[in-house]
Amino acid sequence: MDFKIRKVKLEEIDKVSAVTAEAYTHPYDIEEKVTSGFMKNPELGKAVESGKINILVALVGNRIVGAVRYAIQDKVAHLSKLAVLKDYRNKGIAAELVNKVEFEAKNLGATKVTLDFMQEKNLQSYYEKLEYKITEIKEHGKHHDVFAEKTL
Repeated sequence: MDFKIRKVKLEEIDKVSAVTAEAYTHPYDIEEKVTSGFMKNPELGKAVESGKINILVALVGNRIVGAVRYAIQDKVAHLSKLAVLKDYRNKGIAAELVNKVEFEAKNLGATKVTLDFMQEKNLQSYYEKLEYKITEIKEHGKHHDVFAEKTL
């Protein structure tokens, strides 16, 4: 499948948020969803515009099918909200988004990338294939957060 990765345009923030929310729909119970803590679109747009947060998108044609956010502080890039729509998974899009974050981060002076994910989503072996080392697992409400890092 042909896809391309590029930086988000400010006018695409709503689309990125919708893709992320759809990809992250994972209820723990009827009242709680993983999307409850997401930054609201106006806040996210301001954070992107100011350079506080960077977002890369994956496009198939003109459709955004995936996205990832990252921020760099003290030579450490933190990758978050990696999301690919269900119909576009297992096609290398997520791995390419991660690779592009690593490339961009290294060019901006980062020496390490960190990330975290829900243990219950069974992503540990996926990130280990991408050479991330698990550093910690913490209980967090009704799920467990796994923290990982990779030296660039």
